[in-house]
Amino acid sequence: DSGVVAGLMVRALGKENVIGVTVTNELEIEKGYNIVITRKESTETRLKNISIVNHTLNETFDKDTYEYSVSTEEDSLEFNITKLHEDQSVEIIGNSGFTLGLNEVIIKVTSADKAHTGEYKINVTKLKSSNNYLSSLEVEGYEISPSFEKGRLEYTLEVENEEAGEVVILKEDKD
Repeated sequence: DSGVVAGLMVRALGKENVIGVTVTNELEIEKGYNIVITRKESTETRLKNISIVNHTLNETFDKDTYEYSVSTEEDSLEFNITKLHEDQSVEIIGNSGFTLGLNEVIIKVTSADKAHTGEYKINVTKLKSSNNYLSSLEVEGYEISPSFEKGRLEYTLEVENEEAGEVVILKEDKD
Protein backbone atom coordinates (compact mmCIF):
# COMPACT_ATOMS: atom_id res chain seq x y z
CA ASP A 1 0.00 0.00 0.00
CA SER A 2 2.95 2.35 0.38
CA GLY A 3 6.38 2.88 -1.06
CA VAL A 4 9.29 4.57 0.67
CA VAL A 5 12.43 6.08 -0.78
CA ALA A 6 14.97 6.35 2.02
CA GLY A 7 18.32 8.11 2.20
CA LEU A 8 17.75 10.58 -0.64
CA MET A 9 20.42 13.30 -0.49
CA VAL A 10 19.12 16.40 -2.27
CA ARG A 11 22.34 18.38 -1.58
CA ALA A 12 24.37 15.93 -3.67
CA LEU A 13 22.01 16.23 -6.63
CA GLY A 14 22.29 18.56 -9.59
CA LYS A 15 20.01 21.51 -10.21
CA GLU A 16 17.10 19.38 -11.47
CA ASN A 17 16.78 15.66 -10.89
CA VAL A 18 14.19 13.05 -11.71
CA ILE A 19 13.89 10.16 -9.31
CA GLY A 20 11.95 7.17 -10.59
CA VAL A 21 9.98 5.10 -8.09
CA THR A 22 8.28 1.86 -9.03
CA VAL A 23 5.51 0.47 -6.82
CA THR A 24 4.42 -3.15 -7.21
CA ASN A 25 1.09 -4.21 -5.71
CA GLU A 26 0.12 -7.66 -4.45
CA LEU A 27 -1.07 -8.63 -7.94
CA GLU A 28 2.47 -7.81 -9.14
CA ILE A 29 1.24 -4.92 -11.22
CA GLU A 30 3.81 -2.16 -11.36
CA LYS A 31 3.15 1.53 -11.49
CA GLY A 32 5.94 4.06 -12.07
CA TYR A 33 6.11 7.47 -10.45
CA ASN A 34 8.54 10.26 -11.19
CA ILE A 35 9.57 12.73 -8.55
CA VAL A 36 11.18 15.89 -9.94
CA ILE A 37 13.48 17.46 -7.38
CA THR A 38 14.67 20.96 -8.13
CA ARG A 39 17.43 22.38 -5.99
CA LYS A 40 17.21 26.14 -5.63
CA GLU A 41 20.41 28.02 -6.27
CA SER A 42 22.08 29.42 -3.20
CA THR A 43 21.50 33.00 -2.08
CA GLU A 44 24.62 32.83 0.13
CA THR A 45 26.98 35.83 -0.09
CA ARG A 46 29.27 35.08 2.85
CA LEU A 47 32.74 33.60 2.45
CA LYS A 48 34.29 30.73 4.37
CA ASN A 49 37.70 32.41 4.65
CA ILE A 50 39.86 35.30 3.45
CA SER A 51 43.63 35.19 3.81
CA ILE A 52 46.48 37.17 2.28
CA VAL A 53 49.74 35.62 1.09
CA ASN A 54 52.67 36.67 3.35
CA HIS A 55 50.37 38.85 5.48
CA THR A 56 47.99 38.40 8.40
CA LEU A 57 44.69 40.19 8.82
CA ASN A 58 44.66 42.22 12.06
CA GLU A 59 41.36 40.54 12.98
CA THR A 60 40.50 36.84 13.02
CA PHE A 61 38.27 36.04 10.05
CA ASP A 62 34.60 35.40 10.78
CA LYS A 63 32.18 34.93 7.88
CA ASP A 64 29.71 37.32 9.55
CA THR A 65 32.24 40.15 10.02
CA TYR A 66 32.55 42.35 6.96
CA GLU A 67 35.48 44.69 7.71
CA TYR A 68 39.15 43.86 8.27
CA SER A 69 42.52 45.59 8.22
CA VAL A 70 46.09 44.80 7.24
CA SER A 71 49.37 46.70 6.87
CA THR A 72 51.84 46.24 4.03
CA GLU A 73 54.73 47.79 2.13
CA GLU A 74 53.44 46.23 -1.12
CA ASP A 75 51.53 47.95 -3.95
CA SER A 76 48.98 45.11 -4.09
CA LEU A 77 48.11 41.93 -2.18
CA GLU A 78 47.54 38.31 -3.17
CA PHE A 79 44.27 37.09 -1.67
CA ASN A 80 43.25 33.48 -1.00
CA ILE A 81 39.45 33.31 -0.98
CA THR A 82 37.52 30.25 0.21
CA LYS A 83 33.87 30.35 -0.84
CA LEU A 84 31.01 28.85 1.20
CA HIS A 85 29.24 27.77 -1.99
CA GLU A 86 31.10 26.62 -5.11
CA ASP A 87 28.83 28.59 -7.47
CA GLN A 88 29.48 31.96 -5.80
CA SER A 89 31.53 34.46 -7.78
CA VAL A 90 34.10 36.79 -6.25
CA GLU A 91 35.48 40.09 -7.53
CA ILE A 92 38.35 41.96 -5.85
CA ILE A 93 38.17 45.73 -6.35
CA GLY A 94 40.93 48.27 -5.60
CA ASN A 95 43.78 45.80 -5.13
CA SER A 96 46.51 47.68 -6.98
CA GLY A 97 48.51 50.89 -6.86
CA PHE A 98 48.28 51.38 -3.11
CA THR A 99 49.37 54.83 -2.01
CA LEU A 100 51.07 55.64 1.29
CA GLY A 101 48.50 55.50 4.10
CA LEU A 102 44.96 54.09 4.05
CA ASN A 103 43.64 52.23 0.97
CA GLU A 104 40.43 50.23 0.55
CA VAL A 105 39.99 46.84 -1.08
CA ILE A 106 36.47 45.50 -1.59
CA ILE A 107 35.81 41.79 -2.00
CA LYS A 108 32.42 41.55 -3.71
CA VAL A 109 30.63 38.20 -3.46
CA THR A 110 27.73 37.34 -5.78
CA SER A 111 25.45 34.46 -4.83
CA ALA A 112 24.94 31.44 -7.09
CA ASP A 113 21.47 32.71 -8.01
CA LYS A 114 23.11 36.00 -9.16
CA ALA A 115 20.41 37.98 -7.31
CA HIS A 116 22.30 38.75 -4.10
CA THR A 117 25.62 40.44 -3.36
CA GLY A 118 27.69 41.04 -0.28
CA GLU A 119 30.94 42.88 0.36
CA TYR A 120 33.93 42.47 2.63
CA LYS A 121 36.01 45.61 3.15
CA ILE A 122 39.76 45.33 3.73
CA ASN A 123 41.39 48.53 5.02
CA VAL A 124 44.96 48.36 3.73
CA THR A 125 47.51 50.66 5.31
CA LYS A 126 50.51 51.04 3.04
CA LEU A 127 53.60 51.65 5.10
CA LYS A 128 56.77 53.39 4.04
CA SER A 129 59.03 50.84 2.40
CA SER A 130 62.04 49.59 4.33
CA ASN A 131 63.45 48.18 1.07
CA ASN A 132 66.71 49.85 0.12
CA TYR A 133 68.03 47.14 -2.20
CA LEU A 134 68.86 47.57 -5.87
CA SER A 135 67.45 45.16 -8.43
CA SER A 136 70.36 45.77 -10.81
CA LEU A 137 73.46 47.88 -11.31
CA GLU A 138 74.93 48.52 -14.75
CA VAL A 139 77.50 50.87 -16.25
CA GLU A 140 76.90 51.33 -19.94
CA GLY A 141 79.73 49.88 -21.98
CA TYR A 142 81.50 48.28 -19.00
CA GLU A 143 81.28 45.28 -16.73
CA ILE A 144 81.31 45.68 -12.98
CA SER A 145 83.19 43.25 -10.81
CA PRO A 146 82.09 41.09 -9.16
CA SER A 147 78.71 40.45 -10.85
CA PHE A 148 75.73 42.21 -9.31
CA GLU A 149 74.15 40.58 -6.24
CA LYS A 150 71.31 42.06 -4.23
CA GLY A 151 73.16 42.16 -0.89
CA ARG A 152 76.60 43.19 -2.22
CA LEU A 153 77.52 46.79 -1.44
CA GLU A 154 80.89 47.26 -3.22
CA TYR A 155 81.91 46.82 -6.84
CA THR A 156 84.89 47.78 -8.94
CA LEU A 157 85.06 49.15 -12.42
CA GLU A 158 88.18 49.57 -14.51
CA VAL A 159 88.18 52.26 -17.19
CA GLU A 160 90.80 53.47 -19.60
CA ASN A 161 91.99 57.01 -19.42
CA GLU A 162 88.52 58.21 -20.38
CA GLU A 163 85.19 59.05 -18.76
CA ALA A 164 82.94 56.19 -17.58
CA GLY A 165 79.61 55.57 -19.33
CA GLU A 166 76.15 56.22 -17.93
CA VAL A 167 75.38 54.46 -14.63
CA VAL A 168 71.93 52.83 -14.64
CA ILE A 169 70.54 51.99 -11.19
CA LEU A 170 67.19 50.23 -10.72
CA LYS A 171 65.60 49.99 -7.26
CA GLU A 172 64.07 46.65 -6.39
CA ASP A 173 60.34 46.77 -5.66
CA LYS A 174 60.17 43.73 -3.40
CA ASP A 175 62.45 42.37 -0.67
